[in-house]
Amino acid sequence: MKQLQTINFFEGKWMEGNPKLIGPLSHGSWMGSPVFDGGRCFDSLAPDLNEHCKRVIKSAKAMLMDPKVSSEEIFDISKEGIKKLGSSKDLYIRPLIWAEDSMGLLRCDPHSAKFCVSIIEMPMPDENGFSACVTKFTRPTALSAPTDAKAACLYPNGARAMQYAFEKGFDNAIVLDPSGYIAEFASSNIFIVIDNQLYTPEDNKTFLAGITRKRVIELCKELDIVVNETKITLKMLKESNEIFSTGNFGKIMYLNNLDGITLKPGIFYKKLKKAYWDYSSNFLL
Repeated sequence: MKQLQTINFFEGKWMEGNPKLIGPLSHGSWMGSPVFDGGRCFDSLAPDLNEHCKRVIKSAKAMLMDPKVSSEEIFDISKEGIKKLGSSKDLYIRPLIWAEDSMGLLRCDPHSAKFCVSIIEMPMPDENGFSACVTKFTRPTALSAPTDAKAACLYPNGARAMQYAFEKGFDNAIVLDPSGYIAEFASSNIFIVIDNQLYTPEDNKTFLAGITRKRVIELCKELDIVVNETKITLKMLKESNEIFSTGNFGKIMYLNNLDGITLKPGIFYKKLKKAYWDYSSNFLL
């Protein structure tokens, strides 16, 4: 099996592999301050990489950190790393920010924030779609967790949902919001089609309304496709003619199996995937 490469930029230099950067006494280790983001490079294209770099800074500030790096610097470092590994490869770009020191145990020292940028060789998923099942796991409310940040502390519950789905033979999980409506897939946002109408869960601040989700909604406007951002019930989900996800890992992927019900790639998925790839051509490195 081919060894996939990873390089990391930390404190002014590039390192290979999985360097040990965070110690057991770091606030990031035991108080959960890390935030991260993820951009993609494929076919020498890196769509909206600058937006991902901006969001990791926004996430750090939401977690009460004051990072001594700008989004522009992270963007430049990311481009440098992409060139090092080769922009023709499929890459995952992951900036990470965490607090090193604590003040009064729980509270972090905002000025102790450190950062790392990892460039990971990661193939884009195939065109065969993915399967998912509905779970009883839910997203938190905005007052019970930092849902305004792409914070590492939010992901363990999603991981539990994914494990549940995996043990049932599915690739991904559908999680609910605190009121029992559909929120998202455990690792990406969700769109459904019912009677030739496109729907996606309203941004109720319990899940991360992603950068790719936002871009797809903007592309829909250009294509004169109405997107109904609303509460989506389990009944609506089961009535869907097609379902697809938006997210950084695969950008736009269709659901081929929902709780054992076979689905096919539909017209909306095909049209929007083409539109997104056409849009991505503006970000040639």
